[in-house]
Amino acid sequence: MNRNGYCFLRLFALWIGAISSLTAIDFILPAEGPVAFRRDKIPLGAEAMATLSNDLNILARSLTGQSSEEKHAAAQMLALSLALDPCNAKARETLIDYQQKRHQPLNDASQIECSHANIWPIIGWLETPDVGRDGQALAACLKDVIVISDPKHPKAEAIIATGTTGVWEGWVPALSAYQMSAAELNQKVVAATPNHPKDILQQQPLVPNEKILQQAVIDTVLWKIIGSSTVPKWVYGSAKLQMTSKHFDPYIVGPDPFPITIGSGESILFFENTSRMLEKLMVCHFNEIPTLPSHRLSVTSPEP
Repeated sequence: MNRNGYCFLRLFALWIGAISSLTAIDFILPAEGPVAFRRDKIPLGAEAMATLSNDLNILARSLTGQSSEEKHAAAQMLALSLALDPCNAKARETLIDYQQKRHQPLNDASQIECSHANIWPIIGWLETPDVGRDGQALAACLKDVIVISDPKHPKAEAIIATGTTGVWEGWVPALSAYQMSAAELNQKVVAATPNHPKDILQQQPLVPNEKILQQAVIDTVLWKIIGSSTVPKWVYGSAKLQMTSKHFDPYIVGPDPFPITIGSGESILFFENTSRMLEKLMVCHFNEIPTLPSHRLSVTSPEP
């Protein structure tokens, strides 16, 4: 790998390390309604609703809340929690913690696992025709949030592939409301970048037809999962990113000029918004996405 290629990857690692916190704007509180379902039409007893409300609050507390996706998911979880039990004081405290930027992720694996175990069977039952339209509407909303908290569940992959099914309009703002525009993000990243990327890449002339990106492992700062528990325990610290440029046949895959994928397997879908944001950021910096014909940039973690 030549010097330009390594400098580009170093800059790219800086962007990835910063993008989860830079792209997220302040936490936006959900509205009181319109709620997607009528609480009095849900075929659950008062105690069962209160338990489900508490489980949703636990899931919201388990998120780091650093990315726009997690802020959005937390707002959805807490909106559901309070719709099921408006008297849930702990859920209202969690909302205030998010709003006032004092939220600390819950790392109690047993609590989180218990909440997952409670919610999945309820979703399965509420999806049946006999429970009625409101029960099914609640199930659709629950599916949207459970896959954020428990993406490795056997049923999660199919739900993620289907996409959002719950009705949130007017109740919880769309994900885009929690994200900066590409121009706003570009201004923040420019301020955080020691040198402008064009200056970095122009320190040494590019050699025509030379393959700039091949493979590199670079250190950056990220939120990461530690331990082997099925419930993630998040810490903020140094992590390694492996970036690999792979050749593909444009006649088979398509003519994308510089497609980026983050993660592997089912996690690629989870990071889809981050990948697109990085592409937009590159356009802001370079006026266009750098051309690397017939190559794709894959970003994965070499750590277990």
